[in-house]
Amino acid sequence: MLLKVLRNSHIRLLFTGSFFAVAFVAMAIVSYGVDVEEIKVFLIFSFMFVAGIMIVGFLFSFLLRVYRKLFPPGVGGGLLEKIEKNQLNNIDEEFAKDQKD
Repeated sequence: MLLKVLRNSHIRLLFTGSFFAVAFVAMAIVSYGVDVEEIKVFLIFSFMFVAGIMIVGFLFSFLLRVYRKLFPPGVGGGLLEKIEKNQLNNIDEEFAKDQKD
């Protein structure tokens, strides 16, 4: 069971990333004499930042899901096609305006 979990590349990346982060913090404490209180504040703000990014990601995925339900890619074209049509319409309008002058 444990070997099956460790074979997963995402789990290995999590373990190695965590190990090197702990090693970095430990070296900062030992080598540079960083106060433990500063490390606590750094870790708290780091966790707050990561949690905020996760919340933004969840909100964005929810909004994207709602947008795709309202405007499916196969019906009426996707967003890029709408942008291209809008640009082509603007070019046609400018060309017609130039022809009148």
